[in-house]
Amino acid sequence: MLNVLGWDLMCSTPASFLGVYKLLGIVFSDDYMIKHNQMTPPSAKIIDHMINYVDFFADFVLQYNEFLRFESNEVAAAIIACVRKVI
Repeated sequence: MLNVLGWDLMCSTPASFLGVYKLLGIVFSDDYMIKHNQMTPPSAKIIDHMINYVDFFADFVLQYNEFLRFESNEVAAAIIACVRKVI
């Protein structure tokens, strides 16, 4: 069986994709936030909070079987979208 699979036993999880997405950046250069009625780029502290939220949502998702019916990359993208919406 392993010869048929070519000894490829890796299973991609949402955490696998989130690691890549966090390295690429979850905040873009043209992202702005409203602060004191002015549009400002997100600070380093906000970006750190976003990464913490990504980790929180990833831990949350991995606890429930209902999310197994979705592709891992879709779940990871949904986590990023949720975090961007919350912040």
